[in-house]
Amino acid sequence: MSLKVVVSGHSFVRRLKNFIQFESSGQGSKLPVDFGLMKENPEVVFRYRSGCKIETFRRVLMPEIVSINPDIVILELGTNDIDSGFMSLSDLGEMYMDVIKALHDSHKVKFAVVNQVYQRNPNGCRYPYTRFESKRNELNSYLKTKLETIPYAIFWEHLRLWKSKFPLLIEDGVHLSPLGNRRLYFSIKRALSHAIDHVSKETNCFCKKSKHGQGGNASGSH
Repeated sequence: MSLKVVVSGHSFVRRLKNFIQFESSGQGSKLPVDFGLMKENPEVVFRYRSGCKIETFRRVLMPEIVSINPDIVILELGTNDIDSGFMSLSDLGEMYMDVIKALHDSHKVKFAVVNQVYQRNPNGCRYPYTRFESKRNELNSYLKTKLETIPYAIFWEHLRLWKSKFPLLIEDGVHLSPLGNRRLYFSIKRALSHAIDHVSKETNCFCKKSKHGQGGNASGSH
């Protein structure tokens, strides 16, 4: 049985989905919706809201995601929360952690990937740019540290986006260019591959323990 995967968040997710469906062939070969993981054959669904913040995710998107009953959830959030400037960093970080724990503990999501909060250009920020960058770096550091303590989640760094020699944002200073979306696609592909490996190992471990337990019970009954 293939794993169900939801990629969810703000307009990056909508634009990535559109890029995969309509634009990727212009950048080379057309990209598959399942991220080319043919062996694992994941069933990938996109759920998004433009301008989405963590509270919007919790209130609007999370019920949609739960109804899908996914095994893996990949989150692309954070920039809109920071740019609004309305919530303290500690409150924002804690809300992130509450959402991740709820997905796993209450809704049986096996693994969550929290993507690194991506940068903006100065013209893309309503909040003062230096403060935006400071808050973004603080939030990324907070999430990375907190998620290291949780076995069912990971903080995922988009290294090929951060280290690009080419500009990856369009003129609005917020959204990714076609090259940026292509790099985001392959970064998420690596994150998804990692998540699938984790879920597969946990499933195999559970099956072995179950068989061992059954064997022990049978042996004890003789």
